[in-house]
Amino acid sequence: MDPAGTGPTISVNSLSVGEPPQTICQAHDGHCATSTNLRIFQRNGSVKPLRASRRLGLLLAQGRLDTAVLFDGPGDSGLAMEAVVQEPLLLVGSAGSLDDRESYTIEDIAQLSLLLLSRPNGIREVLHTVWSENHIAPKIVAEVNAPSLLIDAVHSGLGYAILPACAMEDRLRAGDLEARPIASARFTRTVHIATSRVFAPTPAAEHVH
Repeated sequence: MDPAGTGPTISVNSLSVGEPPQTICQAHDGHCATSTNLRIFQRNGSVKPLRASRRLGLLLAQGRLDTAVLFDGPGDSGLAMEAVVQEPLLLVGSAGSLDDRESYTIEDIAQLSLLLLSRPNGIREVLHTVWSENHIAPKIVAEVNAPSLLIDAVHSGLGYAILPACAMEDRLRAGDLEARPIASARFTRTVHIATSRVFAPTPAAEHVH
């Protein structure tokens, strides 16, 4: 049975990979994609309130996935986390809503009406840490559970968000949104490849990892 109970059975010789929505490579536009020996299980954040990355980490720790792409840090000792890339976070607004400055400071951003992903969320924790350390109180006007809904709200002009470019590259390319860098090297998201420390990896998982 699929880890979420929403898809077809995984064959004994298959490799199950947990991939949250809006990873670096957005090759899978459905909930899951199957091939002969590789199965991608992709959580859609708009379906359930549990954050995709944390949900996949739980499934991995339970031995129900072979490996997973996770955004959150190594908080669970049952998982082996390998950082593979850091993505810069960008300030995002509707088309024409940002001025022509090259980047925004964290103080500038705190004055804007912000729409943020609900906690727990890796990006939200990064923002909270940086703002707290700098004694900045941001103007958060709403929290949104799903990245897709957050992007739609920004496009509608309801506020601004802070997201990685991969979460909205199609909308940026279409001119629906615009984005600016943040003048702080700490506004990044780390992408990890994770495996279980408890369950022995299958031969297929060892080969891929």
